[in-house]
Amino acid sequence: MAGYQSKEAIKKALGFTYKSAVVDPETCMGGEDCDHLCLMICPQVKVGEDTITIQENRKAFIDPASCGCCELCIPECPYGSIELVEEKFDLKK
Repeated sequence: MAGYQSKEAIKKALGFTYKSAVVDPETCMGGEDCDHLCLMICPQVKVGEDTITIQENRKAFIDPASCGCCELCIPECPYGSIELVEEKFDLKK
């Protein structure tokens, strides 16, 4: 994971795009019938990162800054609420 994150940090510095898993809040059922499988499968969470957090409405949120883009969470979601997206780094931040 560290190698991927190092490459992504360099891409960010140069203004390239990055990939991250995102949760669609409209279709995420907030752990109903799935017990937040995305949270349980995430390797970043397993090593102590807050990559996937559960919001007050019980819906999952994936932090794009710490997502390792492993895609393990995508097939775990029974609602198909997680997808991989590619975005451009905002260099103005």
